[in-house]
Amino acid sequence: MKKQSAIRQMFNGEWGREDLSKGTDEYWKLHEEVTKYDGEIRKKLNDSPKLLVLYEKVGDATDAMCAEENAAHYVEGFKFGLSIGLEIGESTET
Repeated sequence: MKKQSAIRQMFNGEWGREDLSKGTDEYWKLHEEVTKYDGEIRKKLNDSPKLLVLYEKVGDATDAMCAEENAAHYVEGFKFGLSIGLEIGESTET
């Protein structure tokens, strides 16, 4: 059985897609906690529409910030992995 190139797998969308990455148990535990607190805050802010809008803006900005941070880490990790691969390919030392 021929091993398929990792680069081709990435090109074909078999690797590197966000929807294929599963969160850890700790991630899902924290996700439930955040969802719970978010719901509690939203209930309390229903009586104050201006604060609810402000809270939603903070949430949107936080989500965008986290997405940017994740993308930066992904790119940096990819570059580092590629550098390791190049070093391994060039190395004659053991």
